Amino acid sequence: MEIHTSPSAHAKFIDESTAEGHIRQLIENISIAIEERDLEQIMAAYTSDAVIYDARDALEIDKEGLRKSWEECFQVTKDFRSEIDEVTVIAEGNLGFSHCLAHTTGTTTSGENVDNWIRLTDCYRLIDGDWKVIHEHVSMPGDFVTGKILLDIKPSPTFS
Repeated sequence: MEIHTSPSAHAKFIDESTAEGHIRQLIENISIAIEERDLEQIMAAYTSDAVIYDARDALEIDKEGLRKSWEECFQVTKDFRSEIDEVTVIAEGNLGFSHCLAHTTGTTTSGENVDNWIRLTDCYRLIDGDWKVIHEHVSMPGDFVTGKILLDIKPSPTFS
């Protein structure tokens, strides 16, 4: 794989002998790259034509839009992290997908705490021996009546 891990608090045993294991390692590598603010390692996980539905200010962005989103995130935060637990991964042949809840935390450069839960679904394709993200959907729960994002919502005990 193009993404390399470095020792961190994220170190986990992942069985890379299966497609699911390779995808789990890719997810772990992205999480480490986010914590290390390594934009190039994050971007290496995506195909050049990846389609991203981010929880941002556009319905759809491409890989360059994703780069800009991460650049902005790193500019306005001091210590942004994304912790993923209990990810579900399914893969067959050269296609796979994962879904999970991610806990994003950190501090903005103005001193405000970041503490949100997001929903994350990724689709992967095996290309030349490496799993790459071809589609990503990030969302946050919202209130249909007020139209506002629910920032205080936490996973229910049955899902955490």
